[in-house]
Amino acid sequence: LLNYLLGNHLHRIEEKISDKLLSIIYRIENCEDILFHLVLNKIKIVKIESKHLRALVRKHYNRLFNYIYNHGGWTESSITFRMNLLSGCLSSNNTDGFTFLFDQIKDTISRKEFAKLLFDNRNDNFYNGKTDIIYHLVNNYLNYIDKDSRLLSICIMNDIGENTIIQLVEQKYHFKDYDMKVVLENHQFKL
Repeated sequence: LLNYLLGNHLHRIEEKISDKLLSIIYRIENCEDILFHLVLNKIKIVKIESKHLRALVRKHYNRLFNYIYNHGGWTESSITFRMNLLSGCLSSNNTDGFTFLFDQIKDTISRKEFAKLLFDNRNDNFYNGKTDIIYHLVNNYLNYIDKDSRLLSICIMNDIGENTIIQLVEQKYHFKDYDMKVVLENHQFKL
């Protein structure tokens, strides 16, 4: 229906598109191509704001996000905003978005800021069901994560593979008595 309206009646709805863009992103599944069409061909009627970028990250519309980011289709460029987008990638288990954004800011972010992003103000259940992002962090960002962080605990609580956890222990990532208790309760004797 949206394709039909955009293709045949754009002149009637073009004033409403910008107002409804956020609703379109969240409510219409698999609409990245439609959004791309709007951005590429009708840029004057679509105004991209920070809330739209956050929605694109959450919906994993990474191609469109990268295009907008690289072609200056947005104005918010502060490190705080970019950190919020990275946080959105963590929340939505968006590994590709995380990689893209981190590559953009890795020279301006300290280890302390990165640790704060990953672990501060995150409850113990934050990473539940997000094994993709946990593996992504372990496989690609260990040199940015301090040894005394909660990374090992998060891996144990989320049933990350024993070999990965052993690798972290061998690399001297810290664990607590509680972590050992969970491992024993789960009969992970190899650990």
